[in-house]
Amino acid sequence: MRRETIRLWSGVAAAAVVAASALAITAYAQAGDFNRELTFDLDCDDKRDAVEGVPYATVEGHEAAGAVKVKYSKTGEKATISQATPGVPGSPEPEDDFGTAVTSYDENGDGCDDLVVSSHQEDVIGKDGKNHQNAGMIWVIPGSPSGLDTQAARGIHYETPGIPGSLGVNQYFGERLLASNSTDGPYLLIVAPGLDDANGAVYFLRAAKAYKITQDSPGVSGAAEPEDNFGATLAVNDRYFAIGSPGEEIDGADGAGMAHVFSLQAVNGTMKQLGAVHQNTSGISGVAEKNDGFGGGLSVVPYQPSSGAKAIPLLSVGAPGEDIGGVQAGQDAGMAHLITFPSTGTYKQVVAAHENTPGVPGEAEGGDNFGYSSVLVPTEPSGVATPLTAHWVVAGGIYDGDGENHYTALYVLRVSESPGGGNAKVIDGDDYGLWFDEANAGCSLQADTKFLYCGYPPAAGVPWGNILHGESEPTEFYRVDD
Repeated sequence: MRRETIRLWSGVAAAAVVAASALAITAYAQAGDFNRELTFDLDCDDKRDAVEGVPYATVEGHEAAGAVKVKYSKTGEKATISQATPGVPGSPEPEDDFGTAVTSYDENGDGCDDLVVSSHQEDVIGKDGKNHQNAGMIWVIPGSPSGLDTQAARGIHYETPGIPGSLGVNQYFGERLLASNSTDGPYLLIVAPGLDDANGAVYFLRAAKAYKITQDSPGVSGAAEPEDNFGATLAVNDRYFAIGSPGEEIDGADGAGMAHVFSLQAVNGTMKQLGAVHQNTSGISGVAEKNDGFGGGLSVVPYQPSSGAKAIPLLSVGAPGEDIGGVQAGQDAGMAHLITFPSTGTYKQVVAAHENTPGVPGEAEGGDNFGYSSVLVPTEPSGVATPLTAHWVVAGGIYDGDGENHYTALYVLRVSESPGGGNAKVIDGDDYGLWFDEANAGCSLQADTKFLYCGYPPAAGVPWGNILHGESEPTEFYRVDD
C-alpha cells in the first residue's frame, strides 16, 4: 500500500488531521526555521533560487519516481533533477518519491548552497544482497557558480559509513529534512519516522560526524514509543534546534505532545538536550489532553530577555489540536506558546496565545488549528532576539466576512506578556501578492532578517519593512514555472 506523505504529521490524532484538512494543510506545515543567512542560493549570486520538489512526478515511465525542479536566479535557466539525471546515484523506480523533502546548506564552505533531496520510499539493496523496501535515502548535490553539479552528487543511507544504525525495511530515512549554517559549521537534520518500530529518530550530520537522536538517547526526555512521532516537526537556527513529538502520550493522554530543544554540541554520543516541555510541565498553560498535538509549529531562536543578559533559547511551540471555549465551539481551535530555556533547566513561559487572547484579532473557532506553523524572527542582523526586536508569526484559521469559507491567516504578534498589545497584524492570503487563500491551503513559515517566507521550500518572501512599517518593496516569488 502506498504510504501517504501529504499530511499534518504522520500518525497523530486523526481528529486533529481531519480538522486541519479544512485548511488543506500540507506536510510542510512543520517548517518554522529562522536563518540569518540566505538559503537556496545554488548558483552563488546572493539571491534565492526557486526549488520545487515534485515527488509524484513520472520519470522515464515510472509513476511517482519523483523529481526536483530548479530555476536559477542568475540566468533564469530551469533544470529538472531526478535519479535519471547523470551523476545522481540510483535509478528511477515507481513510488520512490524522490523530492519528498528538500533543503539547502553550504556543506563544503565554498559560498554556494548545496541542495539536499530525499526519497523516503527508496528501496536500498544492502550489503547482504537483500532489497530493503522503503529504507529511504538522501542526496547532497553541490552548488556552483554554474548551478548544481549533479556529477558530484552523493547518496546517503543507513549503510553509508558513519551513519549510526543498520539498514531495514520501512525506515523512511529522509521523510523530513532541515539544515542551517552555524558558527561551528553547517549541519543537517534527517528524520526517519519508521525507525525502531515507528518510534522515530532524528539524525544530526555535521562535517564527518553523524549522531542519532531518539527518546532512548542519553539525556533525552521521554521514552521511545510507537506513534510518538518524534521528529514529526523540526526547527533550526545557527545556535539551537528543536524537535517535536506531537504524538507523545502525556499522563495517559494520547497525542498530547512534547517539544525538545537541543544545543549544537554532542554529549555521550548524542546531541545535548537543553530541555523538554509539555502542557503538564509546571508553568505551561493548558493541560495535556488527547490530540492536542503540542509540539507542532516549532521555531527557536537565541533570546536576550534583558539588556546585558546571556542569550538563551526562546521556543515557539503550537498545540493546534487544543480546544478553546468548549469542545463544540472551539474543537481544534489551537494555541501557541513562547517558552524560554534558562541554563538552570527551569522553564519560563513568556506567553500563551490563541484567537480569544485579548488583542489577538479574530475569534477561536473549531478547526482553526492556530499554531500549526509559527516562526520567531529577530530582525536585527545579530540574529539574537530581544523583547523589542523580536516578532512572532503564527499561522491559524480564519473565516471570511460571511462566516462560510475557512482560510489561513498569519498573525504577527509581540514577544511579550500581551502578544496583541494593540499592534497585532493579520496577513490574509491575498495580502502582499500572496495566494494561499485562493488555494485554500496552509502556509508553512520560515524567515530571515529581511523576509518572511510562506511555503516550503519558500515560494514567496514578503519584506519585513512592508509588514512592520507599511513599506512597498516588491514581494519576491520563487516559482519554477511562471
